Amino acid sequence: MILDKTVAWQFALTLFFLLQPSLSQGDSGYLLVKQHLHEARTKTDFVFPSKKELQTVQHLFYRMLKKEPHKALIEEWKQLNFSMTNIECKGTEYTLLSEDEQNRTGRGFYIFPTTPKTNRVLMIPHGLHDFHTDDIGIQLSLEGHFAAAAFNTVHRYGNKRKNSLPQKNNLQQKNRPKNDEAHDLAKLSDTFFTAFTAAFARAYSDGSLLQVHGFSKSRRKTLEGRNSNLVVSSGTRQASRLANKFADCLKKQFTGNVSLYPRDVRELGGTRNISGILLRSAGHNGFIHIELDLATRQQIKDVPEIKQWFLNCIEML
Repeated sequence: MILDKTVAWQFALTLFFLLQPSLSQGDSGYLLVKQHLHEARTKTDFVFPSKKELQTVQHLFYRMLKKEPHKALIEEWKQLNFSMTNIECKGTEYTLLSEDEQNRTGRGFYIFPTTPKTNRVLMIPHGLHDFHTDDIGIQLSLEGHFAAAAFNTVHRYGNKRKNSLPQKNNLQQKNRPKNDEAHDLAKLSDTFFTAFTAAFARAYSDGSLLQVHGFSKSRRKTLEGRNSNLVVSSGTRQASRLANKFADCLKKQFTGNVSLYPRDVRELGGTRNISGILLRSAGHNGFIHIELDLATRQQIKDVPEIKQWFLNCIEML
């Protein structure tokens, strides 16, 4: 992938961003976040939260997105078995939010800058399955401008992937999915991810929620799908203005095949994505579903210039 040099203004903007400090995968901030995310993974099965927990956490997410001082919420998060860790990276302070070690039930890992400057949020729902999306999510969170980022902490195929472990209490046993169920946070309702989505919709009626996924070309059903490197969608049968704008920007940045669903490709559209469904039901048009093939994920992760081009288009939303 190379920069499209035929567009002078795009080149100038890209050059400006490339001159800014880039986060290395050896950077202490990056390594610290990656360590915390790894430790937040559950070693047991996913447990559905109760309705009361969902109501509470939705309000807490909303308050964090609306810039309420994070320190004021520590005790309330503790009631949900969550802990906060504050870090600094490139002069910006972040709050890392994750379940306590003895209470990890797949409720997610979250990054909040202490002073959010945009109305965009990032979601990585399949980090344990879609290779490199975790690394991309961490880098984007620490280098881009997001109000928050959410990462899954349980494998999307859940009990289909490994056997359950014994539970410590009856509530967890009652709320545990059946052994043949998957834990796909992009599709399950009534999770901390859906509470996060609802809080975002309430806090930022004109914001953008971007989800990053990975796909395998070998599993595609159409020639257009197999030929795509990156697919952008709004999760709808007609692409939104925002999805069009994002796809058009990427087409100028990359020489790889950037496809817009459903105009260019009829699969990988994320039409059943629960966050997209929830946002649309609230009259919110800010959902952007991004599918990356393996080669593109590797390039965004490992090549600072390509990662910055990707961020450039996000910054234009």
